[in-house]
Amino acid sequence: FHDFGRLGIQLVIVEVNIRYLRALQYGDTVNVTLWVKEVRPATTLLEYVLTNAATGTRIAEATTRVAFVSAVTGRPTRAPQEFIEAFR
Repeated sequence: FHDFGRLGIQLVIVEVNIRYLRALQYGDTVNVTLWVKEVRPATTLLEYVLTNAATGTRIAEATTRVAFVSAVTGRPTRAPQEFIEAFR
């Protein structure tokens, strides 16, 4: 994702959904697994699973939809071809 800057593109979160399954305690360590679920021309959907590192218990599931935005104009733009090819 850091490469988007060199391409003149910013990622803007346009939607977040979180389903909490279990509680954590202060000081617990969390593992986050992330994958690309869907790539559209100007957005992508990312899915996450969060687990308690000590127990492996799933504590939350989440998705974020991000839009590709031109760093110059601030307007939506198409996903870079490099990104599309990397995740197909």
